Amino acid sequence: MIICRGRRPRRPAIFSKRLFWRRAEGVAPYKTPVFVVCLLLAFTLLLSACAAPPITDGAVADGPPIADGPPIADGPPIADGPPIADEAPAASISPSPAPAREPGVISAAAPAASQTSAPELLASDYLPFEDIFLRYYDSVSQKEIDCAIEFFSEETGLVQRRFTGEDVGRIEVSQYLGGQLMRRYQLTGVSYFQNFTPFSPFDERETLIAEPIAVGQSWDVPAGTVGIAGSFYVPKGVRRITAVDKRASFGAFGEFSVLEVATRYENGYHLIQQYMRNVGLVAQRFTDETGEVLEDLMVSAREKGRRITQSVRFYYVHAGRRQLYYIDRELMFTTNANLNAHFADEWRNVPPGSGLLPLSPDVSIITMYPFLDRYENRVIIRFSDEFVTHMPDDEYLRMLLSQAVANTLCGYYDMAAVEFSDWPIAGQNARFNHTEGAQRYTR
Repeated sequence: MIICRGRRPRRPAIFSKRLFWRRAEGVAPYKTPVFVVCLLLAFTLLLSACAAPPITDGAVADGPPIADGPPIADGPPIADGPPIADEAPAASISPSPAPAREPGVISAAAPAASQTSAPELLASDYLPFEDIFLRYYDSVSQKEIDCAIEFFSEETGLVQRRFTGEDVGRIEVSQYLGGQLMRRYQLTGVSYFQNFTPFSPFDERETLIAEPIAVGQSWDVPAGTVGIAGSFYVPKGVRRITAVDKRASFGAFGEFSVLEVATRYENGYHLIQQYMRNVGLVAQRFTDETGEVLEDLMVSAREKGRRITQSVRFYYVHAGRRQLYYIDRELMFTTNANLNAHFADEWRNVPPGSGLLPLSPDVSIITMYPFLDRYENRVIIRFSDEFVTHMPDDEYLRMLLSQAVANTLCGYYDMAAVEFSDWPIAGQNARFNHTEGAQRYTR
C-alpha cells in the first residue's frame, strides 16, 4: 500500500460503501462486483472437486497436512440411495504380526493367528496308569510309609494303593467312573501287596476329585475315616478344589504342579490334599478344629519296578508227628506280580530231611484272592486237580494239609477263613478258619 503524505488515501472501490448499497439505488444484485467475485470463487472450488481422483480401497499414501479451511455450512440432507451390493471375499492374506493394542481393548477386525487353549483336565489324569512305588514321610509321627501302587486295567480304571510301614497297614482302591475319581473302599490292618482286590461290599464311593477341574468346584463327602499314618473318624463334609496347577516343592523329590483339594468337615476338622498328574496323592495335611496338625504327609521318593521285601509265614504238615509247623520267610515281590507262583514255590521248598510234606511239583494255584464279605472276609483259592490226586490217603493228614494252606493265607491276607473253590473231597468241608497251636520249625 502506498501512503501519500498530506492527503487521505483513497479507499479501494471494492470496499466502497456505494457498491454495497447499489441495490438501494436500483442496481441488480448480480451485477455488483462482490457477487461476481463470489461466483468465480465457487466455480473454482467446483472444478477442483471434480478434478480430484476417486477414493479406492487399499493403503493411502500420506500427503502433506491439510490446512484448516473455513467452516462448511450445513447443506440439505442427502437422499438415501440404493443398497450396496455385497462384494466378493478378498483373497487370503498371510497373517502378519498384530500391532500393539491397549490393555483390555479387543480388536474385532480379525481374529488372532492362533488362539489355542490348554487341554481340559480330567480326574483320571491324577491316576497312575502303571505300577509305581512311592515313599511318604509323616512329619508328625516321624514315620516313613511305603506305598505300592498297582494299576489294574484301563477298562476298569481301578488302582489299588497298599500302604505299609511301622504300625501302618492300609489298602485303598480308587476308580475313575463317570467323571469322578472315587475311593471305592479302604481297609486298615492289612499289609499284603499282591493280587488286586476288586470285590467289596463296603463300597464307599467317596469322591476324591470331581470334574470339571476348576477352582471352586465342590461336592459333599460322607462320614468315614481319614489318615494314612493314623486313622481318624470324621463326620460328613464338603470338598472343594482350591488350586489347579499350583507349584509345590517336595524337597529332594522336586518341584511340581499339583491339584489342591480341601475338605472341611462338620466337626471343624480340615484336610488338604495335593495330587500330581500320573502319580496321584503326593501330600496330605490333616488338622483338628483347633488347628493342631494330626498328620502331615509328603512324598519323598518315587520308583518303578522296585522289588519289595515282605515277611510271610508259611505252614507245613509234618507227616511223622502229624501236626503243623511254620517257617517265616522273606519274599521279594514286584507290584502286580503273580503271587500264585510265589506261594506254590514256597510250599514246595521244604528243608531236606525235615519230615515236612512238600507241595507236588506238578500242582499249581489257578486262582487266589481275598473276598470281602459283609459278614466274614475270606480268601478264595483254587488248586489244579493234581492237588487232590497227590494228597495222602490218610484223612487226617489231608485235613492238616488243607489247614496249613488256610493258616498261611489267613495270616497273609488278614482274613478270617479260606474257602477252597471246586473242592472235590467228599466228606470234607471246603471252608477252613485259622487255627492256633502250630509250632515253629527249627532244625
